[in-house]
Amino acid sequence: MSATVECPSAWTRPASGASVGTIRREPDSHFTSGQMRLFIHVGPHKTGTSALQASLHKNHAALRQRGAWYLGWEGTTNHTLLGHAFLRSDPAASALLNRYIDAAAEAGCDICIVSSESFSKHAFDPAPFLRAIGSLRAPDDRLVSVFNQMVRHGRRVAPIEEKGNYDPTYGSNLAKWAAADGHKLVLAPYDERQWPNGSILDDFLGMIGVDATGLDHSLDPVEANRSLPVGLTEVLRLANGLAIGEETRRSLSHGLEQLAFSRPELFAKGSFLDRDARIALRRALRGSLDVWRPHFRAGFEEGFLISEYF
Repeated sequence: MSATVECPSAWTRPASGASVGTIRREPDSHFTSGQMRLFIHVGPHKTGTSALQASLHKNHAALRQRGAWYLGWEGTTNHTLLGHAFLRSDPAASALLNRYIDAAAEAGCDICIVSSESFSKHAFDPAPFLRAIGSLRAPDDRLVSVFNQMVRHGRRVAPIEEKGNYDPTYGSNLAKWAAADGHKLVLAPYDERQWPNGSILDDFLGMIGVDATGLDHSLDPVEANRSLPVGLTEVLRLANGLAIGEETRRSLSHGLEQLAFSRPELFAKGSFLDRDARIALRRALRGSLDVWRPHFRAGFEEGFLISEYF
């Protein structure tokens, strides 16, 4: 795992009562030479965000040399705390983002990257030169991954068939960004076959014009936030319903993760969803693709989202 990088004081929270102002605006909304380019990576959840964030953070020094600034917030690899500040309308949020942008400029970078799934829940207006980047994943695969993470975090006891408020069309996550004035939403495929070198990092950096050659692409399973196999997820889900302490539950979860990642050959591949359920989710997304197609990045092949051939 990468070493912890301390956040520079340039974007620590202002003192209580300090004037925070508003986010600065550039006079030209286009990506002109010499202008700071701000990219907000909005996720949404379970579309490779953890792996991308960990990779960007791990390569902070190398990216800085290439004119791109990414540094996790307050000891993390992402900017969820910043996103939450905007979500709760914290009056300090604008100043916090400004200070992060200032740090990028002081480092000599003309590209500034912010990433958190929390931004997919809310469309704010930081600057007219903002470009938002998100990803689309096959909705059945994403539901399974969401379910798996909720089980691992102890928040899920009900089976996957109880989908709750899961939206396979992505409307609840990205519609506000697609409709926002002064912004440009670009959508990438969560499909390894469409990524340069099979790398989500290379795909993202290629979209923003940064060379990925020679970067560190290694990630351990924790950094990548990988899912457990079906059988082990069910073991943990049932354990979540037992009267066991949180420390015991976490130890069990950690042990199952270590087993899955050290002995993958022991566990057959499979899905929590039967064929009919998977097809229903994909057809729901197919009915909404007209909303998203104008935002597809160049070369986006949509078949992986809606194909009914498994």
